[in-house]
Amino acid sequence: MPSAPEHAPSARTETTHEMREREAWRGFVRLAHSIETAERHGLRAAVVGGVAIFMHAGAPFSPLRENGTVRDLDVLVLSDPAHLTPSLETLAKETGIPASFTSVKPHGAAGKTPLQIVREITKEEHGGAEKYFLSFRGVQVPIPPETLTVEHKNLAFSGETVVFPTFPALTILHLYLTRTGSLKPKDLAKLRRYARFLRQEGAYQNKDCGHARYRCFHAFAREVNARYPGYRTAMRAFHHLDAACSGLLAQKAVPRWLFRILTR
Repeated sequence: MPSAPEHAPSARTETTHEMREREAWRGFVRLAHSIETAERHGLRAAVVGGVAIFMHAGAPFSPLRENGTVRDLDVLVLSDPAHLTPSLETLAKETGIPASFTSVKPHGAAGKTPLQIVREITKEEHGGAEKYFLSFRGVQVPIPPETLTVEHKNLAFSGETVVFPTFPALTILHLYLTRTGSLKPKDLAKLRRYARFLRQEGAYQNKDCGHARYRCFHAFAREVNARYPGYRTAMRAFHHLDAACSGLLAQKAVPRWLFRILTR
């Protein structure tokens, strides 16, 4: 009696989460290639924030957060002589990647925003030379040039690797620590893991990454706290309230006059 024909096992059906993950990754790939092309036309930019931490730490990356939302891609634009940033922003919208391309402002504009809530990086140009500053309202602290050296790091997912520009590992950490007067509760565990990783890798003992280039961040934080004593308290309260509201406050237009009253 002939045996029944054997059937090849059916391929596993891709889950909705996996499809969304793959689609989001395609967006990251397109942006990486477009940024690479823009760099050949003079763009000088760096990925900062959470994605930069993944690149430096080499941790397993997913384009989706645990709650299923697409990760932000935060890019600081230092110079863009060919004016390509708008096209990159358009591409990000097309791909569904919540990317922000923040261009540094002229240093002369510093201190002219009394309702400023987050720290900015400003630029001063003289005879082709560029100087950068940490700026918040009336506080401006110069940044050593090597602190904002642009380097390129890999970002990998599902066997595929792309390359993004970013800053040195310790610069990424310090930018996180000085963005506002208080860290967001959701970022604390991530930053502790990252700081622990850098310590294990000997980043703090590396002579090429000496403390001198990062003293500006500590001086900046001290001066902001001294000149605006209510700012840190107000931001800490806001971040904890926002966390209790599942991030809804940060997604809405919070009245800026409220911050002016609380942080003066």
